[in-house]
Amino acid sequence: MIIDFVLQFVEGHGGVETVLALISQELVRRGHHVRIFQSAQPFYLEWLREIPEIYYYDPLLTGYSRSYNGEIDAFRFALGYRALLDKLIYPDIAIATMAPLQSAVCRLALSSLGSQRPPIISWMHGPIEAYGAGNLLKYSDAHFAISTPIAQQIHQLFPVTAPIYYIRNPIDTREVKRIPRAVDCLELLYMGRLHNQVKRVDVLLKSLPRLRGKWHLTIIGDGPDKEELKSLADELALSQNVTWLDWRNQPWNAISEASLLALTSDSEGFGLVAGEALARGIPVIATKCGGPEDIIKHGINGWLFPPGDSRALTAILQKILDRDYALPNPETCELSIQAFRPKNVVDSMEKAISYTRTFFTP
Repeated sequence: MIIDFVLQFVEGHGGVETVLALISQELVRRGHHVRIFQSAQPFYLEWLREIPEIYYYDPLLTGYSRSYNGEIDAFRFALGYRALLDKLIYPDIAIATMAPLQSAVCRLALSSLGSQRPPIISWMHGPIEAYGAGNLLKYSDAHFAISTPIAQQIHQLFPVTAPIYYIRNPIDTREVKRIPRAVDCLELLYMGRLHNQVKRVDVLLKSLPRLRGKWHLTIIGDGPDKEELKSLADELALSQNVTWLDWRNQPWNAISEASLLALTSDSEGFGLVAGEALARGIPVIATKCGGPEDIIKHGINGWLFPPGDSRALTAILQKILDRDYALPNPETCELSIQAFRPKNVVDSMEKAISYTRTFFTP
């Protein structure tokens, strides 16, 4: 089966990129022909070694400017995708990945096939409001939802139309080693983009000055707000307790011990880094912002708190320091993500694709 994943643009080192690599590798192992299409070449070319095949459909772009003004030409994207397909071969299924716009791009590109048009499945990787134009999802014939809240959002938009399949994001557990727990210090970890508008690392930093006890925070990541967040840490007199590390291809190799991973975003479609932490025996404290609720079970493998509430985060961390809350044991953390193994996720995806193709009528 020829499976196309059609994106707008990814940089090459985020959660979506990791998911696409894991899914496409597993699909190829099962004999499928997997192709990834996006507007332009990613910034981080290392990702290209992890995916089977990629094409760029917008000749006017060589990469998104970080000051991109948001004006998007769906017709140009669609014509670019169709021009590539005319040179290659049309897919058996098109998966409109990451944003609602891609559903319209795929429909425009494939509509000329008429009764021979393959089905289109949307695959959102975040809350619909994070991308906008949710009404464009109507151009897909079915939908993958990476979390329960996203499935509910799609159902509210289209209550009696296309089927919705809950397809978890995969978590790579191959060659994953358990990371030891710190003994005499609460070793906190943040790993991800330093884009504060969404990731809200400021909430994590603001929770720390009120803590009583021994703690340390390691931050691994890069992004447009890194210097601003460093300045905030200085203002809060945290600098001696915070270590800043740049992003790297294998960030977990930089961690020798950890007590707890913090995920303080205002919104997350899934929260892949939380699953990666659990696979290494590290519990997670995360905002109740969508995706994390499907991974974190409060008081079992971590804790949840309201988005933006630094005092609620402080309260949980203090209870851990005071030993009122015991850190979940590593075995519990590791077992909690078994359903997210790539094999299990692709099993579900294959069944959903097969069902959609069987009952699809253009």
